[in-house]
Amino acid sequence: MDSTTPVFSIEEKRDPCYGKSALPYEEQRKIMDDLYREWIKDDCYEKEHKSVGYVAHIELAQEILKCVTDKTSRILDCASGTGFLGEELQKIGFTNLDALDASQESLDYSKKKEIYQNYICGLLGPKKMEIDSDVYDAVVFSGCFGNIHTQSDCFPELIRITKPGGYIMFTVRRSVLLKDELCSNGALDADIHDLDLKGKWRYLSKTQKLYMTNQDLRGKKEYCYVFVCKVL
Repeated sequence: MDSTTPVFSIEEKRDPCYGKSALPYEEQRKIMDDLYREWIKDDCYEKEHKSVGYVAHIELAQEILKCVTDKTSRILDCASGTGFLGEELQKIGFTNLDALDASQESLDYSKKKEIYQNYICGLLGPKKMEIDSDVYDAVVFSGCFGNIHTQSDCFPELIRITKPGGYIMFTVRRSVLLKDELCSNGALDADIHDLDLKGKWRYLSKTQKLYMTNQDLRGKKEYCYVFVCKVL
């Protein structure tokens, strides 16, 4: 990627996903499949994220390290993409990582990095996944909330596959919390608190972190929040 490539291309690539949450599941899935099938070609996905200084995965990995002290713990990287978060977790010593993503092409790409033990093709949502209950010490995901990617309807299923006492940790971009039709106006926080009140997990923290260091040609920074919940 040369210096003239516009660094705002990530937002342009995701344009087809905005305002589509009311579409049938099959149509949403097709939009996602088409998007990522093309995006990962010729390393474009990796190059474009690096060009904007994407660091949310690094921020999340450091928060995971604070909670999950045993580096042999079994961790599921949800919406793993091409393996940014898994790669970072591997760098800091975690050795028992699985990947889950809706894009088979993204999973195939990440296999080249030799990060994960298992690769699961599936979309995060309310439908039961082909994963046993109480399997993971931590379920983590970065940069996948909103815009028909991931919504709070996936939480009960993630709680099911996480061991009691295990962690569910994820990042949500600040702009998603402000503008996304299913996350804004406190909707996401309300869903998280509701599961806390029902005794499904304990909502431990929400911390602002850096999301990317160079969002656009003006060098504007973008922030996210790291959410930490502990399954009961």
